[in-house]
Amino acid sequence: MKENCKQVLWAINEKCPYGCKYCYLSFDEDHNPLVRGNYQNNENTLKFLANPTIKTIFLAGAEPLLNADIVNIIKTLKSFNKQVVLCTNGIVTNENLWKDILSTNLDAISFSLDSYKKEY
Repeated sequence: MKENCKQVLWAINEKCPYGCKYCYLSFDEDHNPLVRGNYQNNENTLKFLANPTIKTIFLAGAEPLLNADIVNIIKTLKSFNKQVVLCTNGIVTNENLWKDILSTNLDAISFSLDSYKKEY
């Protein structure tokens, strides 16, 4: 990968009510490497992501829409002139949250339809 086109996947949240067997974020509490807490606690990660060599940030991690500060995080990343892709399983159906998300002018939304069960 060229130095000027780095991409980062930020596993921003460890919370998801599904607990899918195939999920790569199936850590128990003692072994979960994810950043926990509020927007203030994520400031170091945001400072790192401000690096101009990072062009695209994928917000993922269990379910990023369950992070209470997701709108502020997207706005901050967009203020750094980053491409932001939200990776969600679509569990959150709060219409006001979706309006807020769409108002951030994020670049793309990816909906996961994964399952280990054929019927899903």
